[in-house]
Amino acid sequence: MITLTINDKDYKVKTSWKELKYIDYAEIKQATLIDRLAISSSVPESVLNLCTLDQINQIIPLIDWMEEEPEFAPVDSTVNIAAESYGHMEKSKQLWQKESNPHKAIIEIIKLYTGEDITNKSVFECYGLVDFFLTNSMRFLLDSQD
Repeated sequence: MITLTINDKDYKVKTSWKELKYIDYAEIKQATLIDRLAISSSVPESVLNLCTLDQINQIIPLIDWMEEEPEFAPVDSTVNIAAESYGHMEKSKQLWQKESNPHKAIIEIIKLYTGEDITNKSVFECYGLVDFFLTNSMRFLLDSQD
């Protein structure tokens, strides 16, 4: 994290996927630029809205790392989604249909299949598992509709 000073007040800004919680990542995926800045820092949205364009242009490069795919730790998942219970599959379908943000839905799906809550884990820690479940649960659900 780095410190950013706006109007004589210090704020912390995250500088990598290792510092960002997964729930924040889920929000960032559908956020405006100002929202992304607020989520990735301790700067309130109300403060950012009062910044000049020059100030915002100086802050934006601090979150350029978000433009790249998240780096992540290797995942060792032995979950075979196709071999899980019919109830898990139906619950997964409901979660996909209920939640418009797939990155929020996957939090509940991972909890359903593994019992693990990734909400407050860093993106680095859990993105491999997220990628596994996004890829495999969507593929399995699509295959099951045939």
